[in-house]
Amino acid sequence: MNAQRSRQIRAILRKILTVVVEQIEDDILFEINKPIRIWERQWISRRSMLGGSSLLLKELAIEDLKEYRDSMRMTEESFNWLLNKVRPAIEKNDTHMRSAIPT
Repeated sequence: MNAQRSRQIRAILRKILTVVVEQIEDDILFEINKPIRIWERQWISRRSMLGGSSLLLKELAIEDLKEYRDSMRMTEESFNWLLNKVRPAIEKNDTHMRSAIPT
C-alpha cells in the first residue's frame, strides 16, 4: 500500500513539476521575444538640441503622422489651411520703432 501511494505521489509531483517547468520556459521565451517598448520618441529626444517647439510640427509631420494627428487633433493639411487663413492676423509686422524679428 505504501509503495503504491508513494508511486502516486511521485506521479503527481512529476506532473506538477512538468507544468511548472513549462510555465517557466514560456515566461523565459516571452521575455526573450518581448517587443521592445519605446520609452522616448525620437522627436522628443531631440528637444534639447532643437528647443521645445522649434521645428516640432515639421518633425511630427515627417516622422510620426499618428502623433501629429493626436497632438493637433487635425491633419497636416487642415492645420496648414487654417494657418494660411489666420497668418495675416498673427504674422509679425514691422513698426515705426523696430523691424519684426525674422522667423
